Amino acid sequence: MNPDVKLDVKLDIPVYIISVDNTSAFNFGKYFSNIIIYPAIDTRNTSPIKLLNNEIITWRAYNDLINGRKDHFGFSGIGAIGLYLTYRKILSEIKYTNKNVLICEQDCLISNLSEFIRKIKSLENNYNFDCAVFGANHHSNENNKDFIYYKNSFVLTHSILWSPLGIQSILNYINNKIEIQLDSFLSQLIIHSKLNLLMETNKTTTQENHISLLENDTPCKLCDVSAKKIIKENFSNNTSTTNNNNKNIIIILLILILIIICFRT
Repeated sequence: MNPDVKLDVKLDIPVYIISVDNTSAFNFGKYFSNIIIYPAIDTRNTSPIKLLNNEIITWRAYNDLINGRKDHFGFSGIGAIGLYLTYRKILSEIKYTNKNVLICEQDCLISNLSEFIRKIKSLENNYNFDCAVFGANHHSNENNKDFIYYKNSFVLTHSILWSPLGIQSILNYINNKIEIQLDSFLSQLIIHSKLNLLMETNKTTTQENHISLLENDTPCKLCDVSAKKIIKENFSNNTSTTNNNNKNIIIILLILILIIICFRT
């Protein structure tokens, strides 16, 4: 729960909220003076083959959309392409900014407002990062710092603060053909030292819906617990069947060996 946080002056950091219906789950205007509700590029009714032919997505992304993703970083629904396209459109439009810019998805919620504002302020004079990710799922257990320099994969992009330097850096890569989801794309950049990313250790933001209004229009089978159970059961059944088949093959081979030995003697 958020206490009633009062500011003498609203923060003047630009906040872009990517929204499919001109709404935001959180009232950013109460604490920030420069709010832009940015209309999301809606690709939910766009044919994957059209995106492929227009060289917006790669064959790998096309196969994920048509046949279903095999990895978590693949696309589970075509709506995620729209989020990606909207994100890079915003970054292209703000490439000459001299301020940090916060980009959020419409279902972003601030779960610890006072800490969130404090951290946002603390980065105003920090020129040593490209972006700071708030509220993500990541692989670090460190929690005694506000942020850590992070070089591993992470999930969720509902609230990211970009520095002017970071915007210039990401624009070198984000306009290429789309192959994997946005968070996975950013993960690859930081793993290969192409992006200097700060990861928030103790989350101050969350999402109203885990399945983002912007990202997925197909249920995420990899995230769903019941689906995981089915996958596990199928794997167990397949493994059991494979083991039985292997045993039968071994028995047949032994019988053939015995027949050959008997024939020779």
